Amino acid sequence: MATLDPPLGRLAVGTTYKLQANLFGWRTVGSCTVTESSPFRFAASGDYDVMGRRGDFDLALALSDENATATSGPCTVSALGRNESGTYRRDGDQITFQGAGQRITVSPGDEDAVLLGIGGFPEVRIVR
Repeated sequence: MATLDPPLGRLAVGTTYKLQANLFGWRTVGSCTVTESSPFRFAASGDYDVMGRRGDFDLALALSDENATATSGPCTVSALGRNESGTYRRDGDQITFQGAGQRITVSPGDEDAVLLGIGGFPEVRIVR
């Protein structure tokens, strides 16, 4: 069924989490606070510092069709300062968001973490 839970339902609104990158093992590189979490929408913002590169972390995902029984459909993705319309596909507990210029895969991880696969970047996780 196409809602954002799992895996994003494990992240609570108003809670600050560590951002970790897999750089020869998991390293804390920043933090983010969840600002929205519902069956069809998720948003978090914060900052990071990875190997001398500092920046703002912003991620917003929305299943535009709001259809809990769908396995794919339209979505909007805002990440890395870019807003795009695209499509999502749910495969088990993993959801892939595909826009014209970016692909983000979200899946559950260990320790109540949420894994983010963002094209062109090391694997990232949001963890308490």
